[in-house]
Amino acid sequence: MNSGILSLPEAQYRAAEGISKSMLDWIAPPKTPAHFKAKLDGLIPDEQTPAMRLGSMIHRAILEPETVAGAWVVKPEGMKFTTKEGKEWQAAQTLPIITAAEADTITGMRESVWSHPAVKRVLANAKTEVSLFANGEDGVLRKARIDALPDGGNVIVDIKSCQSADPDMMAKSVVSYRYDVQAAYYLDLCQLLGIDKSEFLFVCVEKTPPFAVAVYALDQQAVEWGRKQYQRDLAAVRNCMAEDHWPSFTQEITTLALPAWAQRQAEAVL
Repeated sequence: MNSGILSLPEAQYRAAEGISKSMLDWIAPPKTPAHFKAKLDGLIPDEQTPAMRLGSMIHRAILEPETVAGAWVVKPEGMKFTTKEGKEWQAAQTLPIITAAEADTITGMRESVWSHPAVKRVLANAKTEVSLFANGEDGVLRKARIDALPDGGNVIVDIKSCQSADPDMMAKSVVSYRYDVQAAYYLDLCQLLGIDKSEFLFVCVEKTPPFAVAVYALDQQAVEWGRKQYQRDLAAVRNCMAEDHWPSFTQEITTLALPAWAQRQAEAVL
């Protein structure tokens, strides 16, 4: 895959060569190079849970609403797939099937996002579902699929569906899911391609009524910490590739101690 800004179907992007942020998650502690290699070799299949499937539909409805018609079919209310009628209807469908409740969720989240004034402003003129590929100075081909790349301004936009868009909850999610790594990785990839972007925006929308929306900019300290993490992870990938050695955990016998919180509990009762 050559460097550049491409419009690709998601499946083609995922199959293309290049190291993505989600791939780096497989070598970042507590994972090991052995986990990364297993993922790289296809020994660990991509997970597609019902929640992830619904999340993909939500993204599509928000970012590419013109493609939603005919993208899925809604199961009729009251139909059961255990009945003859239900089995026949289910077998006749060629599109993904969703429930009426899921359809309402998709519609509610899309309308809520597009009712937010800041979202409407940043997405007014934006390319969506953009695939980026670029070689870093280390020679490693990097790739990313960006939700929205506004034509003007200095921002990258990422849609996050969530249980709570509360700032404290989202700050925890940044750490848990390494969104700071994602921000730094995407921003630096843009710079490699000569795209002047310096700020990463999260559009967070709750998955239940009232489908509340909040927009957050990740601060520079968080982005810099994310940058240090991905650079560490990429260095590990390069070293393992150069040596064709993909270790897991230590081969020695290791003594374990109780976590600090458990030690405090033990000290209180001993």
